[in-house]
Amino acid sequence: MKMEVTLSPERRVEDLRKRLKYPLNVVKLDLTNCILLSPDDLNEQIGLCRSLETLRCVGCALRVIDLHTLLLRNLWSLEIVEFSILSEADETEAELQRLKTAQSHAFSKVKTVYVEVGGEHNFQLLSAILRVCPLLDDLHVHFVRGRFWIADLQCHDIFAKCPPSLAMFTFTSEEPVSCQDERFRSCIAVCGNTRYRRRNFWNCVTLRNLMFPRAVHLPSELTVVAVDFDEGKPTAEWFREAIAANVWVSVFSLCLLLFPADTTGVVYPTVGGLYRASLRDFFSKAMRHVRELNINSFHFGSDLHLAHLLQQGSLPALQSLSASPCGIRRPSVLRWLAHHCPLFVDLDVRIDRRGRLQSCPVCDSAFQADDAEFMSEFSDGPRPLFQRGLSRLTLTGLRLYGCLWFIESCKPTTTVRLCDSTSPSDLNYELLVDVLATSGALRCLVLQAESLDFTVPSLLDNLSGLACLEYLYLLSSAPLFDDVAETSVRALTTRLRRLLCLHAHHRRNDGTDHRITRLRTVEPLTGGPCIGCCSTATFIGHPKPLNRGIV
Repeated sequence: MKMEVTLSPERRVEDLRKRLKYPLNVVKLDLTNCILLSPDDLNEQIGLCRSLETLRCVGCALRVIDLHTLLLRNLWSLEIVEFSILSEADETEAELQRLKTAQSHAFSKVKTVYVEVGGEHNFQLLSAILRVCPLLDDLHVHFVRGRFWIADLQCHDIFAKCPPSLAMFTFTSEEPVSCQDERFRSCIAVCGNTRYRRRNFWNCVTLRNLMFPRAVHLPSELTVVAVDFDEGKPTAEWFREAIAANVWVSVFSLCLLLFPADTTGVVYPTVGGLYRASLRDFFSKAMRHVRELNINSFHFGSDLHLAHLLQQGSLPALQSLSASPCGIRRPSVLRWLAHHCPLFVDLDVRIDRRGRLQSCPVCDSAFQADDAEFMSEFSDGPRPLFQRGLSRLTLTGLRLYGCLWFIESCKPTTTVRLCDSTSPSDLNYELLVDVLATSGALRCLVLQAESLDFTVPSLLDNLSGLACLEYLYLLSSAPLFDDVAETSVRALTTRLRRLLCLHAHHRRNDGTDHRITRLRTVEPLTGGPCIGCCSTATFIGHPKPLNRGIV
């Protein structure tokens, strides 16, 4: 009788042995985020399951050399594999040497590969695995950390060497695009998240190229890159032509990017009042079926925001929105979403300052207490607008007042991610956590800041008030002592009775990143892989990595 076995992250090898009582009957094995299993235990137990068709081991300590051996000697029926390559540079070199001595003429029957790569040096190990997968049909590479531009080059090399059987290639990244590529030399370099399908090529296209009539519908996932005054023509005209020349009915996920014609500038270009008519038309006609919309790199001038573009019948299917602060800076935008988008559950507001483009004057001035127009729209103060609240709220790069307004307007919220890349942080995390404590629905909280000190007693006290919290992620680059950080983690897990997972990052004095993970009833594990929702990136409107869903 065929069996499927799933092990939860807090389980140990003894639990796995019990579940694998009849290993030859197991066709699907899911060990995702099982960080307590040692490399040797993983190799031994997986090797017993010779009938496996699907193996999921992302976030595990399985060595690449062991996976390579398992594919060629044990798992002859395996067709789907998900794994991580997170080795440090010195470990990678040692594994590469072992792989050279393990060369074989055998090959695997694997057709679908999902892999998370941490560090650009590990693409060599990925290439070694892919060389024994000549039947590969679907490859998804998720880049976790490292230098993005090298990952781009490595993935193009891997893609070029993939077998003819490859029907789909997907690249997603936690790291931002390091240099917005308006010249379109690489789809990966344009948006950092893209997909190739053999029949309709890449899902990323310039607005200019959409003016040509097409015989087929646009893909369900689409990224459109607009270049400000491309070829000297106003962007508004390009939008009008794109509406008329294409069939948009099949587009469910849409990402709009606006790049400057000047490839040396650092300021985001903006669209103003002159674009209102063409963009209103685009929103009403091209987005009738859009469920996910990403406009966080499509910025607005001081005389235009998202509420100006929305009208009766716009975005009726919308579930998720990622927008820049300038686009959603008026309370009327949230009110419109609450009243006209009954399926809406996921709001992400961010300005990304990690690539070449770093500044937007309207974003920088948004949500200020002295903004008379902003204050006049809700003279009685913020109040919950969504009848059932939201499943997830992400706020990145906003001022404190803006964060408070969104938290109050969107609660109750199941998952909240608060991110600030400035140092010292502009945010008062003690106050924000205190406000979040009034929402009994909060199950998952992610706090990220360069200078976040999660050992401060006042923050620990406020976090302890989140009685319903089950998942907590404290992501910091602040230099903290290991023993003090681990003591704080223990204290929080003792106080938060419902907590299932606490995952923390901090910087050691030598500059290296140190990770601490505490699972329910388990002592803190140090130096292990990232787990669960340890992510501040948005994949709204993009292809998505696995295991990054809403809690």
